[in-house]
Amino acid sequence: MLDVHAPNQTVHTWKDFLVHIAAITYRRLQLLNDASLAVRGGFTDARSIEIEEPDPAHLTPSQLEQQVTRTSVVLQRLITVANQ
Repeated sequence: MLDVHAPNQTVHTWKDFLVHIAAITYRRLQLLNDASLAVRGGFTDARSIEIEEPDPAHLTPSQLEQQVTRTSVVLQRLITVANQ
């Protein structure tokens, strides 16, 4: 992975400048791609959460546990994306 940092020496030519800008752009695109993958995973999980019974009193304890687990996974992914 290419890390973005200040150049070690002064930029003397247009080529050096463009290489530096390309490195910064590449890193930003990597971060954007990582964030979009996390959001896509969160949306996929959110779509998988469909309560068949509008009244959760009819769900078994194992079904309730599944719903709670899925909801917490989706919330954690959304928090992770929001903090990036």
